[in-house]
Amino acid sequence: MNSSDSQNTQSKWIWIGGLLILIASRLITQIFLYSAGFTSLTADEFGRTVLAAQWAQEPFMLWNGPWLPFQTYLYGIALKINWELIIVPRLITIFIGILSIIIMYLFTILLFDNETIGFISAFLLAVNPAHIWLSSTPLTEIVHTLLIISSMLLFLYYIKNSKIQYLYLSSIVLAFANGFRYEAWMISLVYSLTLLGFGWIKLRDEHLETKFVHLLIAACLPWVFPIAWLAGNYFVTGDSLSGAKTVKLFRISRTGDIKSYPSYFYTLIGIDPFAVLLLIPAAIYAAFQKDRYQGIRWYLLMVFVPLLIFFLVHGGQLEPPGNYIRYLAPFVFLTYPLIAYGIYKITTLFVSQRNFQIIGIILMLLIISGRQVYSAFQFNNDPSAIGLEVGKTLRKLREDDGQSQPAPALIETLMWEYLAFHVGANDVTSIYYDRELNFYNPDQASWFEESESLRNCISYHHAKYIVAKSPELIQSISESMEFEPVTEVNDYSIFTIPSDFYANNAIQSSTCP
Repeated sequence: MNSSDSQNTQSKWIWIGGLLILIASRLITQIFLYSAGFTSLTADEFGRTVLAAQWAQEPFMLWNGPWLPFQTYLYGIALKINWELIIVPRLITIFIGILSIIIMYLFTILLFDNETIGFISAFLLAVNPAHIWLSSTPLTEIVHTLLIISSMLLFLYYIKNSKIQYLYLSSIVLAFANGFRYEAWMISLVYSLTLLGFGWIKLRDEHLETKFVHLLIAACLPWVFPIAWLAGNYFVTGDSLSGAKTVKLFRISRTGDIKSYPSYFYTLIGIDPFAVLLLIPAAIYAAFQKDRYQGIRWYLLMVFVPLLIFFLVHGGQLEPPGNYIRYLAPFVFLTYPLIAYGIYKITTLFVSQRNFQIIGIILMLLIISGRQVYSAFQFNNDPSAIGLEVGKTLRKLREDDGQSQPAPALIETLMWEYLAFHVGANDVTSIYYDRELNFYNPDQASWFEESESLRNCISYHHAKYIVAKSPELIQSISESMEFEPVTEVNDYSIFTIPSDFYANNAIQSSTCP
């Protein structure tokens, strides 16, 4: 091994060591974030966990609905192995978040053939507040991000060495991404069109029919699931787009048909102001380096075109703050190889000596990390998260009962806190509601307001606990049943039904609405 090879090997191990330190720092940051009280950006976290838990108890094929099914399968299988609704989904998400940082490092090195740029890209992803939040809650965005970057990494391998196996692996990974988020469909559209365009040029110029067949098959593979999903929706509802329309109608019912295009910009600034400032100049400069960086223009298409498609499809629909972050952050993550390239070029433009370049890059990364990590701790939990502690308290009361099966509980079903009850209580089978679930009209009267209905529901479900928040409902339970709450959590009162209730209220043909 000559001195040049030895220096390259030493440099590689230095950057790998830096990456390991970065990952350890990131894990410590997430631990402190949890300790600071971070729980969830949106109620969807709890809803997806509950859905996966229900699937785990009775697995079945999902072929229609507003949510794509692959996360349900992923978390559902994990919950069948270990039934723990709080910890297991979060551990999976944390692991996937760390893996996405490693894949980002590898992809950027392959794209720019520069380990320094690779480390900068991984660093930017690791300290991004949205990436930290989304890697701490069991949602779909981090899995989507990992699969998209992995697919791009594999395709870049194909571009550089023309090995067909990388082409097919890239398409297969992208096909899995299409089962997690609809945004992956937008990326798949650009991916497939570029494959077909590239294939047509090759066929025309070189008459490589066999190679075009491979490109054609690879372009079609990502669409196997979307076509099956659209067909499933059509067979069940008569409308292949029923799932997407259901989501849109629900948004309009909650926030109104209001457009807010500036919210995109404000959200992007909040996620990463440095990326917003550097994105366009770095993209323009990189586009002219196509002869130096193989695959750079393809990468730029994969970054910008899906984002434009998202803006057109989403149409500026007003969203809760957490949703804006969830929808836009994965697009920002994909820009980090480009942003890292911009930071590297700015540093090398003004500083010629290698050691001073490294110092300059470190100083810039420290400034960026200071702002980003600080922002991560300025989180806003979704209002539904208050139900998690209530559920955990209910779980503790049940465990203290010493029964082999959790005692049934009746809960006041407030949107969307009831989902967090299930997760906190680690239970999706023996918690019953006080009203029919109606997402378009959640403010229905509680059945528990009538003492006879409440008695019937207690008897029917053999309940031992009642959880209520509304002062009127708490007063009604206290006065009509003469129950006293045993504890209060986040303005919720938890009542324990005394054992003599069933002795004095014979269970006959009682029913609960």
